Order: sequence, then C-alpha cells, then structure tokens
Amino acid sequence: KQARNCKKIVEDLLNFARTSSPAKENQDIHAVIEEVIGFVRHHSNLENIQIRTNFTSDMPTALIDEKKIKQVLINLLMNAIHAVTPKGTINIATRLNDTGSRVKVVVSDTGRGIAKKDLPRIFDPFFTTKPTGEGTGLGLSICKQLVTMMGGEIGVKSDLGAGSTFTFTVRLS
Repeated sequence: KQARNCKKIVEDLLNFARTSSPAKENQDIHAVIEEVIGFVRHHSNLENIQIRTNFTSDMPTALIDEKKIKQVLINLLMNAIHAVTPKGTINIATRLNDTGSRVKVVVSDTGRGIAKKDLPRIFDPFFTTKPTGEGTGLGLSICKQLVTMMGGEIGVKSDLGAGSTFTFTVRLS
C-alpha cells in the first residue's frame, strides 16, 4: 500500500513538473465527460453515490486536449467522490458562457464543502485539506495548470456543509 502511495506521489510530481504543450483538437466534450464517468464508475465504489449529468443540447465541439481534460475531470470527480462518501450526489453540467465562445463545465457535489479560509489556497501546489497520507495537494494545482494551458479558467465556490462547485471553461472550436 505504501509503495502504491509513493508511486502516486511521484506520478503527481512528474505531471506537475511537465509543461508539454496541449495537443488541442475539436472534441465532443459530452463524449469525453461520459467516458470519464464510465472510467470512474468502473474504478470506484459508488454504491451510494449518484452521478448526474445535465448537458446543454446542441453543444458545438470544443478545442481541447482530450487527455488533459480527462485528467482534469478525473481529479475533480475523485475529489467529489471523497467529499460525498459514503452517500451523496455529484452533478456535472455543461453550458455555453455568456458570449457563446466557451464551454463551461460545472462539477458540483453535496459533500462537506471547503472552509472559506482554505478557498484562496485550494489551487496552490501541495496544499491539501486531506489528512496526512491521503493527498499530495497536487490534484487541483495540476487541474489549474492544465486548464490554463488550454486557454481556459477554473474556479471554485464552496461552503462548509453545503458542498462544492468547480467550474472550468474551454474554448469552442
């Protein structure tokens, strides 16, 4: 178990240190999200956790690096799963931004939420609210790095006891 933890920490450090340019292609963002949900359902114990989607119909393709967006979504979903365990709901929604030039992906959960004092640091490298040995503090900083590299933005809103909502944007094709 400890060797797996070490392996995960080294992988996170290497991913954080790598700054390869994104290989952006036109992709169906809904298909990418559905694939990640399928992966997470297969590899996580979700007996009492519901994952719901609310996708905007007729969404144009997005100009994204599919592998990097999948990594962002997996990180956000795994954090949400840990926040709602043992029972809760995770919602994933898509919509166009106000100008219609970007896709907004919204991942919200009914978990325990994040303390206001922690919100300004949530995307800082090595910052974690998880107990020692359960998190490296690199997941959200990697998410921010990847989304930014693709020309997008990521943010969070949260209240203790009321869950969290992470929103990121990517460009349309």
